Amino acid sequence: MLDTTTGEVVKTTLQHEGNNVREFYCKLPRPVRVGIEATGSMQWFVNLMEELRIECLVGHPATIRAAEPRKQKHDRRDADLLLSLLVEERFPAI
Repeated sequence: MLDTTTGEVVKTTLQHEGNNVREFYCKLPRPVRVGIEATGSMQWFVNLMEELRIECLVGHPATIRAAEPRKQKHDRRDADLLLSLLVEERFPAI
C-alpha cells in the first residue's frame, strides 16, 4: 500500500475472516485505487470495492506475469509488482 502523500509503502497482512476485509478498506483515507489480478474468485472483492466506492482495476494475468522476470509466483512479490505497475501507470487493466 502506497501513501501518495508521504511516499511511504506500508506492508500488511490482511486476514480474510469475518468483516476484516470490509473494515480495512472502509478505514482507508480517500481517494483509494486498488489493483488486483483477474481470478475466478474475484467478483466478491470487485463488488465490495464498488459498494465502498473504491476504484478497483482488474489486471490481465498474462500481461502482469510478463512484467515479472521471475517465473515463480510468490504472494508478496506479486503484491509488490501490482503496486509498481499501478504507480508507474503501466497496470494492464482489462
